[in-house]
Amino acid sequence: MSRIVIDGRKLSGSTGRYTRELLKELEQLQDENEYHVVIHTSDQTHYVPSKDNFYLHVVPYDSYTFGEQLGFARFLYKLRPDLVHFTMPQQPLLYFGKRVTTIHDLTLVNFQNLDKNKVVYTIEQTIFKFLLKNVARRSKVVITPTKFVKEEVAEYANISLDKIVFTHEAGAPLKKLKPAPIKVLEGKQFLCYVGNAFPYKNVDRLVEAFKLLKEKYPKLHLGVAGKKEFFYTQLEEKHKDVKDFHVLGFISDEQMAWFVDHAQAYVFPSLSEGFGLGGIDAMQRGAPLVASNASCLPEVYDDAAHYFDPESTEDMARAIDEVLRSKSRREALVKNGYERLKHFSWEKLAKKTHSVYLKALKD
Repeated sequence: MSRIVIDGRKLSGSTGRYTRELLKELEQLQDENEYHVVIHTSDQTHYVPSKDNFYLHVVPYDSYTFGEQLGFARFLYKLRPDLVHFTMPQQPLLYFGKRVTTIHDLTLVNFQNLDKNKVVYTIEQTIFKFLLKNVARRSKVVITPTKFVKEEVAEYANISLDKIVFTHEAGAPLKKLKPAPIKVLEGKQFLCYVGNAFPYKNVDRLVEAFKLLKEKYPKLHLGVAGKKEFFYTQLEEKHKDVKDFHVLGFISDEQMAWFVDHAQAYVFPSLSEGFGLGGIDAMQRGAPLVASNASCLPEVYDDAAHYFDPESTEDMARAIDEVLRSKSRREALVKNGYERLKHFSWEKLAKKTHSVYLKALKD
């Protein structure tokens, strides 16, 4: 019997979905190993073990802090694990035990999301770049969500492709809820986007494409939903004069269901993704998906999306227009989406991850 520690210090929000679903499925496997799940004090309501061989530990150590580097390292040594699965690159450099690391993407390496002092951000980004290379080289196995990220990590960290395993993720389980209309969009034809507004998400260019589309579709609206933080506030101010553009802020699950269900198309304009869960969620609710052809997205969405060049406002408008004016194209995208979803499963991800644990324990 081996003792496996899973670093689940990020469980809340969409960022933590990977760890939440992994833990849920691992508990369903017939396995006599001990699993010690470490969560942050702020996430105590997000996970309660349901199996006798799963143990919960709560810690206060935030990412990118001295507490993580010193206190968390000491904490891990006290647990005496045979293997630690860090579900994100952030981890203590002073821990030298056997490890597996999940690297979701290289967004923080390739893009700047300047919502703070530029000097501070540059220092943090430099530290992250060093950390990423270091943990990729020290890990027994690196897990990524797509083949695209696998190849990107291998090149960036200068490690063998044989050391990296990719496991496609899946959508969130659909909840049984009653959709709640968003009043400003009720009875309107609209495009939708759900997510944050970091620069690499390319939402600014989506608004510019919407302005072009308004010339042909004067009654069309655009709604974007996500917690209204720095970049959304900036976006709203920049485009305050754009008619029928709505920054909705945070919306409830019931409103989200209505929002996606009633959209003419779900637009995913990102310049880079590790997997693209937003598009998967749109497929689940039967929304026609119009997506960027950047990074891993064609690998994940395959023929379930209508693609555009995310660096071209005109091409984005072109692709959305082609979907808006073709009922048969919208129906084909929805049908292809339902078929594509059959490819993804959290159960498959957990089984593959479990096999990674067994391999790392033997090496």
